[in-house]
Amino acid sequence: MAEHAVLYREDFGRFCIALRQNGLLNPNSLFKQPLTMDAYLNAKPIADPLRLYDCVMPCIGADAVVLVSERVAAGLKGPSLRLLAAEEIHNFPANDPYRMPAGFAGFGERLFARAGVTPAQMDFAQLYDDYPVMAFVQLEGLGFCKPGTAHDFVRDTDITVGGKLPINTGGGQLSAGQAGAAGGMIGVYAAATQLLGRAGARQVQCRRGLVSGYGMVAYGRGLCSSAAILERVE
Repeated sequence: MAEHAVLYREDFGRFCIALRQNGLLNPNSLFKQPLTMDAYLNAKPIADPLRLYDCVMPCIGADAVVLVSERVAAGLKGPSLRLLAAEEIHNFPANDPYRMPAGFAGFGERLFARAGVTPAQMDFAQLYDDYPVMAFVQLEGLGFCKPGTAHDFVRDTDITVGGKLPINTGGGQLSAGQAGAAGGMIGVYAAATQLLGRAGARQVQCRRGLVSGYGMVAYGRGLCSSAAILERVE
């Protein structure tokens, strides 16, 4: 049992370290120093098994996006973004508040079917990362890997901005910080910045990507889970 605990802590550590690496390229990121595995594993305990770097760091900030009709967008210079599909689910599962799926598995296949693409065609994923375990839940529920294999996915996949599937390209809430309710928009901002080619040193080559949200948490259940797929339009 203890052996498995160490194994999974290191898996979460890999995730947090990769996000910190992405965050170091973001001038708005709260953390300015690299995160090592030793620092992650030996960080201040918060609530067993969580330690300091498993938790978002509160900060002050804001996010904003501008939505316009296709008619208005067509008259603007430069690229724009198209919403291919979006899904949201509440109270999943309503009669079992202690399960971990949180609802993403309830609409993941439908989301990609509506968008006409697959998880493998995503150039990045901006996941709601209040804790690393919730990002693992989303990777599995949204179909980026099979149930129970998120730890293997993170071991085998480079999720930094230079990797196969960049995750939380601006560092996410675990490295950029959580500005209260504005934390729910950090992934939307990161996705728009990438698709519009405005991400600077953290820019990835991308045409489309996924952004997710998770909130109003009650114990082990998210009362509201959502995800959207965005695509760049020239």
